[in-house]
Amino acid sequence: MSATTGELLDLEVLSEYGNECKDDANYRNHECDMNYDGSSSGMETAAARHIFKRSVQLNNLKYIHLISDGDSSLYSALLTRNPYVPQHIIQKYDCINHFLQRLSNGLNKIRKEKKLDGVGRLTEKKCLQLAGYFRNSIFSVVAGIQHDTLSEEDIMKLVSEMKSNALAGIFHETKFDDKFLQHKYCPH
Repeated sequence: MSATTGELLDLEVLSEYGNECKDDANYRNHECDMNYDGSSSGMETAAARHIFKRSVQLNNLKYIHLISDGDSSLYSALLTRNPYVPQHIIQKYDCINHFLQRLSNGLNKIRKEKKLDGVGRLTEKKCLQLAGYFRNSIFSVVAGIQHDTLSEEDIMKLVSEMKSNALAGIFHETKFDDKFLQHKYCPH
């Protein structure tokens, strides 16, 4: 998808079987939709490889960014078989919504395994709320980082601020006898 126009630049549809193939009588007498032979988990990687491989020929462009759902196998596969080598490195960015979903799922997994749920404890709602604190801390600094004129020192300050904001949410929601510790990272 074009970052400037929002236009769909390319699309790859893969299928492990064709609808006509279900009926054995029609197996040899049809135009099959099947165009992929592999595991279901490898399908996304195969489609991305096809799209990246033909991008120069089809659209006269090279993709420089991959916005991912966090699947590291896709990015690794693109680096291993990078169609633009040696002139070009593809940068990976994780979608914040997928990151937060994985964070929330991870917190819920810990909650269930450690039996931490219950009134006044780590509930499913509290896991979503903690993930929300992370979301807010990330978005609070993203606007500042998007400026090309920032120095590395400025960026490190913003990242430190993001970390403090995330910790503020966690500490604020944790019950401590020492109220200073509970509010240690809260903005003053």
